Amino acid sequence: MFPKIFLTSLVLASTGLLAQATPTARQDPSIAVKLVNNCAFSTPVWHGSDLLGTVQPQGTLDTTTDTRGFFYQGVASDGVSQPDFSKTIRVGVTGYDYYFAVKAEGDYTVGVSIAPTNRSEDAQGFCATAGCDAATCKADATNNLAYTYPPTRYPNPTSAPPSRPLFRCPGANDAEGYTITFCP
Repeated sequence: MFPKIFLTSLVLASTGLLAQATPTARQDPSIAVKLVNNCAFSTPVWHGSDLLGTVQPQGTLDTTTDTRGFFYQGVASDGVSQPDFSKTIRVGVTGYDYYFAVKAEGDYTVGVSIAPTNRSEDAQGFCATAGCDAATCKADATNNLAYTYPPTRYPNPTSAPPSRPLFRCPGANDAEGYTITFCP
């Protein structure tokens, strides 16, 4: 004999009353990002594995992107592929208006910062600039400026800013986005 649940499913399926689940693609928010190069040299800028372009000294590059992957600069010794992450400071943006920097163990070549575009840090500590340069990242023994490994979980947004090195600016993802500066 067939189990009762199987027969019930057959009846519902034949009458069209059994709902079918349709998977939906995950939608990452589209966020405006302004890339600024304050370095004395031009630099290739990446988002994840995508080369966004080369930014000239004192130049900018405006882009719109999702929240997957990190922003970073440089190239490998072959002159065309991604740089060695042991010498790169990366920045990331997530949903819920979080942003952060990730430093590797090593000697850094270029500092980087990320801040909400046209927003200033408020009295509570929201909307502050995240990141560090080669010297401050190396001296950051308490990891208040940058993570040593990318975060894998984020707290629920509250009325207080998160603990550093995680930063948050309410509404930044929906407003003008973020400015990422190389050689801040």
